[in-house]
Amino acid sequence: MTKPLLKAIAKTPVIPVVIIKIESEITSAKSTFTWMGAALKEPAGDELSAFGVSFESGGVALITIPDNSLALKLGFKSGDLIQEVNGFKIRNIQNLKAYIGTSSAANKQHVFQIIRNQGKMEIVVKQVLPELVEKEQ
Repeated sequence: MTKPLLKAIAKTPVIPVVIIKIESEITSAKSTFTWMGAALKEPAGDELSAFGVSFESGGVALITIPDNSLALKLGFKSGDLIQEVNGFKIRNIQNLKAYIGTSSAANKQHVFQIIRNQGKMEIVVKQVLPELVEKEQ
């Protein structure tokens, strides 16, 4: 026999509200960076696999590069993944920012090791590197 109290609870169950954050909402809360006009991103997980690199190697992706940007003029393209500059490993945006902040960045030649279309290549930049610009959202 079922108790009347249990029947009352069954008629009006309390269903908890579940909040699911979409990835775009999560990333929009973070700061975004631009560099030489290009929007930067730190790919993770399956995104790194799409570049054809291991999860441990990391890198900084140039996700959008406007037509009139310095990045495009220097040879970068949307979808490039920067992994190294003059032998300095770039695993995330902070590594790139740190490299630009060092005395090495004052050099007038920088050899970037990048991944483009799942292949490795070099881009040589013959100028002082500008700072990253952080935009809080």
